[in-house]
This record gives sequence, C-alpha cells and structure tokens, in this order.
Amino acid sequence: MSQGSTMTLSDRVKQLTDLSNKRPIIRMNAQKFNDLVKGTPRNYSVIAMFTALSPQRGCAICGAANDEFAIGNIVKCFQSLIVFIGQ
Repeated sequence: MSQGSTMTLSDRVKQLTDLSNKRPIIRMNAQKFNDLVKGTPRNYSVIAMFTALSPQRGCAICGAANDEFAIGNIVKCFQSLIVFIGQ
C-alpha cells in the first residue's frame, strides 16, 4: 500500500532528511519516488537523475554521468561541512 496519500508534509521532509543524512545520493525505488517526489503536499524540490547503469543496457554515458553526479554531491557535502564548522 502506498503511503503517498497518508504522509504529511513533515513526514515527507523527515524521511528525506533522514535518507540524505545517511547518503548524499538517495536511491529510490518506484514506491519511494511516488511517495516522496510525486506525492503531495510538497514544499521542496528534488533533482532526479535516471540512468541505465545495468551492464545489459550498455549505456556508456550513463556511467560517466553517474560518476559526475556522485562527485558533485560529495563536494557539496564537504562544502556544507566546511560552512557548518566555520559558523
């Protein structure tokens, strides 16, 4: 059963915050995507990257794009840490 229709805004924000505190990139299945990205109410934005990383797909650019996206998120985390320590 989908939680999308029963989750409050604070539930969604808390779940996203908890997930992002564990990893800078949140991997989602269809259910999480529907609940957290497409569900309402929502007062936040999400950047979603869809890739075909499976070797059976043979998407060479998907791997490179995934690596760049991951590096960008790691840099963002370090910048946030530096700002937090500096304050």
